[in-house]
Amino acid sequence: MQYRRRTELIAVDFEKELRTNFIGYNTPLTRWWNIRACNKSHCNAYRNIANYIITRIDPVPSLVIDYGCGSGRLLGDLAVRFVETKFIGIDGSSAMLKTAKTYLRKEVPDLLNRIKLLKAPLPNKILLGKRADLVTFTFPHILSNLYHLDLNSFLEFLTYSEIENTVILAEGVEELSKGQTDEDPDVLQSLIVNRIISKNLRSLVKRGGYCLRVEYANARREEFQNVFKKQFSFQEGSLVKSLSNRKIQQLFELVRSEYHRSKVMEDTYEQTGDESDKKGGYWISLLKALG
Repeated sequence: MQYRRRTELIAVDFEKELRTNFIGYNTPLTRWWNIRACNKSHCNAYRNIANYIITRIDPVPSLVIDYGCGSGRLLGDLAVRFVETKFIGIDGSSAMLKTAKTYLRKEVPDLLNRIKLLKAPLPNKILLGKRADLVTFTFPHILSNLYHLDLNSFLEFLTYSEIENTVILAEGVEELSKGQTDEDPDVLQSLIVNRIISKNLRSLVKRGGYCLRVEYANARREEFQNVFKKQFSFQEGSLVKSLSNRKIQQLFELVRSEYHRSKVMEDTYEQTGDESDKKGGYWISLLKALG
């Protein structure tokens, strides 16, 4: 797989773009992400992720779904390594999918018959003819109008138990963060949307199949305080014991999680301007789908 390094920068008003675009990256955001996604740090990360999948997923998956496939970099790397596997890339941005199609046609033209790209607002109820053996969700940058719904509206997507756990976790995170970081008024919405995303991911993978999540992080998972560990588990669907009186469904079992230092963390810093987001890397978390 050949990569072309691009060093040019693009100025993006993230606050404005993220406030006015709710259903997928538009052209300026797509240009920004494509420049980021093909730099040295990201290329190394995608190779690392693909190699991780090769060594951890057995048997070889017949179908892989890349949820929020972006510019198609991971799809290309995986298609080269899994020579008989079929792939579906799903994204909510027409501009991003156009970029992915252009990239894949150029880099892996002989493999396009095994790769299908679909447009769908994310998160969303997606019905496919077959569930995947593996679903991937890497470097999340999902925009959604769900961030602007009131709490009662989320009962369409979540159970009462999930709502209760969300509220308990949000209160715990906000209490622990007082005086340490700027207050984030979207903690509750972020928890809810991420839980809905995990339910999406579970609906796309067969029972006993795998979900591979790659997320920005500035420390190892075990180094975080307990409330944040519970937050991560709840969001990804691996929380075993409910924090409320109602039982909660466990969507996935966490198999393992690894931390890799990388300059990909600068993606987050470019959006927030927060110095604490400047250094770190990413987690690779492997989860097994439960019944």
